[in-house]
Amino acid sequence: MAINPKQFYLPIDLNKNELKNAVIHKLAADPSGAALTEGLIWENITDHKLKYYNGTSVIILASSADIPGVVNMITRATASAAQNTLVVSAGADRSAKDYAGGAGLVKTDANGVAGPAVEGTDYLKNNVDNTKLANMPANTIKGNNNAGAAAPADLTPAQAKSLLSLNNVTNDAQVKKAASSTDGKVPKWSGANGDAIVDGFGVQTTVRNAATATDVDFATEKAVRSAIDAVLSANDAMVLKGGLDCSANPNYPAADAGHTYKVTVAGKIGGAAGANVDVGDTIICSVDASVAGNQATVGANWFIIQSNLEQATETLKGYTMLATQAVAEAKSDNRTALTPLSVVNFPIKRVITVPTNGSTASFDVIHNLGKTLSDLSIMLFDGNTEEEFEANITKAGTDPTNRFTVNFNPAYPTGSFKAVVAG
Repeated sequence: MAINPKQFYLPIDLNKNELKNAVIHKLAADPSGAALTEGLIWENITDHKLKYYNGTSVIILASSADIPGVVNMITRATASAAQNTLVVSAGADRSAKDYAGGAGLVKTDANGVAGPAVEGTDYLKNNVDNTKLANMPANTIKGNNNAGAAAPADLTPAQAKSLLSLNNVTNDAQVKKAASSTDGKVPKWSGANGDAIVDGFGVQTTVRNAATATDVDFATEKAVRSAIDAVLSANDAMVLKGGLDCSANPNYPAADAGHTYKVTVAGKIGGAAGANVDVGDTIICSVDASVAGNQATVGANWFIIQSNLEQATETLKGYTMLATQAVAEAKSDNRTALTPLSVVNFPIKRVITVPTNGSTASFDVIHNLGKTLSDLSIMLFDGNTEEEFEANITKAGTDPTNRFTVNFNPAYPTGSFKAVVAG
């Protein structure tokens, strides 16, 4: 899609900054008549010449025929005598020649001159890589188990174990003493030497009170569970009994004090005349041995905690907060409420159409916003095409808080322009 160029009716001052990646105006034919003005520059893409107008005539700045050939300052390298041969410089004449240093590694000295590398001086000959370790004997480890430096040898598992000081480790896990011989005891390791199992802890099927409890017995899972349930029941602690689907308006369930339910589907609890509940609400029984029933019969035995109160949105009821002036002017939040104070600086937009006659170069635009030019945001558009353009805008000589002046060079064409003013 073609993009119409943006019109400017004022000079552009780059303040000595670079104009990067710019392209000279391209024309299929040279401009003429009123289209010419002194200093105009363009490229004729038909004859491929760069031209400009000096106020009297069109001057050709350059073309492909005007530019002399560029001498290649690098002499072409002489072809190598053999394929895949290393080529180096032959001297000051920039020619090249085949490398004649012989087989082997190549190095360069401090001046960049190439020559053969010397084994033992320029590189080490005893470096070991995996290719030199091919055909290792099975079940061996390379190493040195001598007291001093020596060539690597194939170590047996026994030699490697000795080298790692693991001679005292066996492949068996052994218990040196008999296990506990008392029925019903949980054995434990002896603290004397750490390798014998002796009589350990007893097992209790009930959790005893503080007066009779000891540190030498374990309680069974059932005993622990029963003790916890008894403590919770005695203290009316909250016990989560599960979720409650209230879409069909169920009655309250039979419960004891502390029994707690979470609403999983919204509706009513306590029958059709019960209390409204939403997803996430908590329903808690406050009386022991409360029977199942509706709101009228047992509703007093329960209380409901609303837990899903959220910040209001455009689609969700909830709480809200008042916007600060900064939040209101940012116009990026939809969860706060505006107040007269928060919108005190809100801009008011005016669209003013100004008729033009093709000869007038300055127009006063009346906006009546009561603000000076520096407090306004102004954009200019053509009245017909609605394309944005640039012009020089100055403070009006009369009533500058309610008007400004738009200056054109040259005069704006006959028709109209629109000034969009916000302030």
